Amino acid sequence: MHPEELKTLAVQLTALSGVLQESSYQATLAVEQSASHLQQTAHGMSLQGQQMVQETTSAISAQVRDAIQSGVKQAADQCSTSLRDAAQQAVHAAAQLEAQKAALLRTLRGMAWKGSLALLAGAVLAVGAASYTVWNARQELQAIKWQQDILAAQAAGKLTQCPEGGLCVMVNSRWTRVDK
Repeated sequence: MHPEELKTLAVQLTALSGVLQESSYQATLAVEQSASHLQQTAHGMSLQGQQMVQETTSAISAQVRDAIQSGVKQAADQCSTSLRDAAQQAVHAAAQLEAQKAALLRTLRGMAWKGSLALLAGAVLAVGAASYTVWNARQELQAIKWQQDILAAQAAGKLTQCPEGGLCVMVNSRWTRVDK
């Protein structure tokens, strides 16, 4: 190569170097702008992501709150239904107890009447037994008095056994047979 060719080549290389340098500078600027743009885009996307996360969180929170409220309402409704059922059962049990109380009172009144009648019957029987005992005692007393009279008559010599058998009593100074 000739020196002129070398000079031309050097000038061309310098021009090429300048163009490459300018291209490199432009490429660097473009990369920096792209990076800045990417950074802004990423920042914007990050903000959008955060906003989306907040909106999603809010929506999920609202849905969870609604689900909880619905669950609480459902549980409260079930509880209310259970309480209503329990109250109805209590009222029914109270009515049954009242009916049993009334039946028991009727039974007790009946038993009181029967007991009173039994006591009255017992009192009548006791009075009857006492009257019989008094009557029987009078009879025995009369029998005892009769025996005492007989013993007294025998002791006084007015009562004896007849010689032919039987019982003889002295009446007007004469012995008379009693068992005729």
